[in-house]
Amino acid sequence: MAWSEGIFSVPGCAINPMKPKIGIIGRGNVGGAVKKGLDRAGYQVKMVGNDPKAVGEAAKWAETIVFAVPSRPSMKSSRKWEPR
Repeated sequence: MAWSEGIFSVPGCAINPMKPKIGIIGRGNVGGAVKKGLDRAGYQVKMVGNDPKAVGEAAKWAETIVFAVPSRPSMKSSRKWEPR
C-alpha cells in the first residue's frame, strides 16, 4: 500500500479518503450501475438490498445515501431507519 497524490493505493484499487462514503440502497440495475461508476471514481461504496438491518448499517456508515429503488418500496424502507 502506498500514499500518492492524496490517493491511498492498494493493488487493483484506489480510494481517495477525501471523497465521502456512499451508501446505495437498492441492488438492482440502477444501484449496480451507480456503484460501478462510483467504484471507478475512487469512492468507498456499500450497496445493500431491502434488509432493514443492512439499510440501517449503511445509513450510519455512509455520509451520502443514494436510493436506487422503485418509489413504493423506498417509502417503506426509509421508515425502518432514522437518519443521524
